[in-house]
Amino acid sequence: MVSIQKTPKIDFKRLCDYVIQKILIPETNQELDMAYVELMFNLISNYRNNNNLDQAVKLNKGLETYVLEHDTSKKEVNRAWQYTLINDMVLFHIQKDTMMSKKLGLQYLKNVAALKDTNLLVLGWQNMYNLYTLQRDVEKATHAINEAIRLDEELAVKTSHYYENLSKLVELNIFFERNPEQTKRMLSKIYQNDESRLISFEMFARYFMNIKSNEDEKQALFNLLDVKDIVDFKNKALAETEGFLYDYDQFYLYQVLADLMESYGELKISNGLMVKAISLNRKIYSQDLSASLADQKSNLIRKEKELELSLEHEKSNRYIASLIFISTLLSFVLLSWFRMKKQKKIVEQKNKKIEAQNREIEKREHEKGLLLKEVHHRVKNNFQIISSLLEMQSKGIEDHKARELALEGKNRVKSMALIHQRLYENDDLNIDFADYTSKLVREISNLYAGELDPQVELFIDKISLDIDTAIPLGLIINELLTNAFKYGVLSDSDIISLKLIKRENDYVLNVKDSGRGIPQEIDINKVKSMGLRLVRTLTKQLQGKFHYTYNKGANFEITFKDANQRTEIA
Repeated sequence: MVSIQKTPKIDFKRLCDYVIQKILIPETNQELDMAYVELMFNLISNYRNNNNLDQAVKLNKGLETYVLEHDTSKKEVNRAWQYTLINDMVLFHIQKDTMMSKKLGLQYLKNVAALKDTNLLVLGWQNMYNLYTLQRDVEKATHAINEAIRLDEELAVKTSHYYENLSKLVELNIFFERNPEQTKRMLSKIYQNDESRLISFEMFARYFMNIKSNEDEKQALFNLLDVKDIVDFKNKALAETEGFLYDYDQFYLYQVLADLMESYGELKISNGLMVKAISLNRKIYSQDLSASLADQKSNLIRKEKELELSLEHEKSNRYIASLIFISTLLSFVLLSWFRMKKQKKIVEQKNKKIEAQNREIEKREHEKGLLLKEVHHRVKNNFQIISSLLEMQSKGIEDHKARELALEGKNRVKSMALIHQRLYENDDLNIDFADYTSKLVREISNLYAGELDPQVELFIDKISLDIDTAIPLGLIINELLTNAFKYGVLSDSDIISLKLIKRENDYVLNVKDSGRGIPQEIDINKVKSMGLRLVRTLTKQLQGKFHYTYNKGANFEITFKDANQRTEIA
């Protein structure tokens, strides 16, 4: 998270790959090399943070093997083992196995407390913060990050995580609009440190939105930043960061600055920043696609070389076998040789023809796969651009009903964009609907965050659906969840339940809330709500049945079939 000020961006994957090639594993008959352990820990962390989990797991197993070859009763070896333990904890955290991650995290804290190693304690509390954040336990997350900061401040030389942890606490304070004095002190520390200054601008921008009406606090921050006003702050943030932040970080900074400018009435500047964000977003996805195609081409060349070597080896074996056979059966050598040569030529010609055909088929299949991925990628990008444009337009609409319709349209577009995002990431043409639904629920929850915060319960079987089923079903879930958040939530204690199960040859979707529901005197099939009309239409498209009941809340149940079953019926 922490960027180094005015330092060129680094390709961490290439750097780590180079180090792995050059590093030598210490001999096991010597004392444990702690420098080697710490270097491997940092390499594993970099691979993990750059989503190369397979390499991270492989290197961590190698590190475990190296450590266990030494006497674990020694303090230094025990300390080295804790590095492997925290790597396992983070990997479980990434896989969302919070139970195992928490178990390892608490064991780790107990171990390093016994070792009286403050540096490792800081690392442990930082990772417990990440775990509690995933579990949405704000109180425990706040305690964990405060512990990490407190321990770090006791050290003569602070760890490399100090300013990163300060920024995490600042983000919590800004989000919950609490502890303004602590927030200002920490923002000042982060800004005045060369290694963390770049990340401070996004936090300052969010904090300026919190204190919009407090002129004294704003002026104090203007003085700290040496700027005249909010527009001057925006100019300074761009001048300091452009060309030095990674593209993803710069994209989020553009978005936050656009929101800041809009909140202060600078709509023209806000629109300009949104245009920059959209342009950078296109560049990011274009670069990702180019890198992916380059990797595919490299893998194809390598496989062709391996196939060529394999064929050469096979030909050599055949030649040797022929010589042995000829020397053993000398009496039949001439006749056998002429026959074998003729047959061999025919076989080789057929083999070459078959191999050429196979290569052509593989090439076409590969090209089709890349083309299909590119189509889904571009469709997803177009949906995201449409969603961004709808959001920008909705901000200028004063009529509440029209603004709400525009935002609902944006949500429908986003639900379809998520489908194409999953198709782009998958190797086949099916969507893991449990993962998709979780993402969609987070998007809708974030949209209504800040009003009421109900509990959303998901009960979803392990189901993969084709695109012709996934898109209408995704829109149905979007409409029913949106209705539940808008009309079915009366307090924070309310529960929204979503179930998706397979029952024999059918699928059953059930969405239930704790709200008032639809008045009994109204015929559900004649309701003029666009959302419910869309749900009924999409249900028919899935050859399904739409059923509504009321039992201490609205209860919608939809039974439908997937594309294969619909084709069989047709």
